[in-house]
Amino acid sequence: MAILKPFKQLSSGAWQINTKRRWNGFYIDPPYQFKNIKTGGGMKSGSSQKYITMPLKEICSLPISQVSEPNAILFCWVPSPLSDTYGHEIFEAWDFKFKGKLYWIKDKVDDSPQFNLNPKVKISTITKDGGWGYHFRGKVEELWFGFKGKIPMFANPLSNVIYHPRIGHSIKPDVFRIIVEDQFSKSFGKKRKMIEGFARRAPHLKKWSYFGDELR
Repeated sequence: MAILKPFKQLSSGAWQINTKRRWNGFYIDPPYQFKNIKTGGGMKSGSSQKYITMPLKEICSLPISQVSEPNAILFCWVPSPLSDTYGHEIFEAWDFKFKGKLYWIKDKVDDSPQFNLNPKVKISTITKDGGWGYHFRGKVEELWFGFKGKIPMFANPLSNVIYHPRIGHSIKPDVFRIIVEDQFSKSFGKKRKMIEGFARRAPHLKKWSYFGDELR
């Protein structure tokens, strides 16, 4: 396990590679900058109130492609409101071909009245989750994945919809890292070289490297 600073941002805003290492498995959760600072009922509800965010142009300029091996896999979180445009731009900029998505439903399977198909269910019970959204309270997040070079298809029975309770602002459940590492292992075996980008914490797992401003 290693906490790294693979990129250095110059005064011009451009990024400089700060390492000779290369990886074939990327798991990245970019700190997206939303145009709206305040999305809910409190002044601290926006992402920029909680951590340093980056505009799309700056995220795309990260030299991910230059620190990736010729054959590599990228898993990247893309917020649903931005997915139609941001996701494809990022994958193209980083030289990965988009292949599909995993969906995180921020709930338990039996915890939402919507699943009961009860025509008499009250709106007050449907919205019991609390909090506010820009239009609706978002309870779905998308984990995009794509390939660079020659990667065989995953071919497994795992569903692309994962139910898991909300943890905290922008914190992703560890189950996704387990899923991601399993795919890296199947694709690269013992030759897998995995890095998590913009990690909120480093779980000290073998064969993983990490980078992110919040790591200690």
